[in-house]
Amino acid sequence: MKYRAQIYAICLFTLWLVLTGGMSYLAFVHQEAVKDSYEVAYLSTQAKIEGARNGIQKSLDNGKTILREDFDFGTGLVVHVKNKTVTSFEHTRNTIKDKIDTLLSVTEPEEISQPDQMRAGFINMPYDAPPLPLTLSEIRKHKEEEIEKYKEEDAQAHLYAQIMPAGAPPAPLWEPEQMDLDVEAVLVPRLITVVSSSQDGRIAVIAVNHGDRFQKGDLLVAYDCAILRAESDIAKIEKSYTEKHVKGSDSLFKLDIISELDRAGAQIEDQKASVKEALYQSRLKDCEIRAEFSGRVTNRLANPGEYTRTDRVLLEVGSDGPLQAEFLVPSKWLRWINIGAPVSITLGETERNYTAKIERIHGEIDPVSQTIQMIATLDPYQDALLPGMSGKARINIDAVRNAGVRGYLEVGTEPGSR
Repeated sequence: MKYRAQIYAICLFTLWLVLTGGMSYLAFVHQEAVKDSYEVAYLSTQAKIEGARNGIQKSLDNGKTILREDFDFGTGLVVHVKNKTVTSFEHTRNTIKDKIDTLLSVTEPEEISQPDQMRAGFINMPYDAPPLPLTLSEIRKHKEEEIEKYKEEDAQAHLYAQIMPAGAPPAPLWEPEQMDLDVEAVLVPRLITVVSSSQDGRIAVIAVNHGDRFQKGDLLVAYDCAILRAESDIAKIEKSYTEKHVKGSDSLFKLDIISELDRAGAQIEDQKASVKEALYQSRLKDCEIRAEFSGRVTNRLANPGEYTRTDRVLLEVGSDGPLQAEFLVPSKWLRWINIGAPVSITLGETERNYTAKIERIHGEIDPVSQTIQMIATLDPYQDALLPGMSGKARINIDAVRNAGVRGYLEVGTEPGSR
């Protein structure tokens, strides 16, 4: 009986050892399994993080490439890609965080201190997050930055030329030694005409005097053409006679009284009379000189009753309208001035300034004085200016450039300008 109790005790102790060892083993196996699972999750998390980062960088690179090729379209596409990338990255990070929290809930924190640190680092991990959709000001600023970048890179010079606005004025070829030029100027009419005698004879009428104004078509000079008018009247009478002779010849020819030759002779005489009448009418027109334009007399060189010869100067006249200023400019200044350049005219008679623009540049430089003549037309004015008034013409280089005028020699040096 005593031995049976000892045997029972030994068996119970053995069974307790077996159960205790088995539970310890199961606990160890469970702990190792948990550690292995967490290590797998840790490695998977690292791979997903790296993949997300590569995806973001690739999306940004693709977005930049598209942005350079077509900025307007690329902006919207990059924003869309970035937004989708943010959503995907946030979803991946939240999913991994949930798995880590699940593992931590069944295991003591001190047993997995390294993965716990990893989790904390991952949750607070900074990443290159894409920005929000750009505003118009941000787009414009970014575009200006891209332009500056392309400007510095020779490889992108063609793209910079397309983006930069056109029309910027080129730099001048010559820098002026002085900005202002003052020269002597004199006022002249736009048109100046010398009225010369059209025939030999006596002057009957000169209808204008010094300073008189006239309109286009007005009578200026008339000759004494009494003899010429008489000869013209004779030519008219002869013409009337030859017309009647032709009609009579036609009637007689129809009656077979005269020949074809007689009839042709009458027609020839009529034609000669017509030409003679037209000749005298043309000569009568030369007995009067009429104005070709509206203007005023600047000089009168003949008087009524005088006998004159052909080509003698009788009158000098100038046109109405805005006067012009003539002046000489050093030929070197053709580098900076051209037709259309503004000029300031100061007249000694009025002591006032008048604005003008260069309208004509003469085609030859005086080799002795090295100057060239220019003509500028005055802008509308109220003063009663007269030809011959003189003063100073001032040309300012800054005013010429502000008017958008380039020098005559600058334009002449461009390809295709000649």
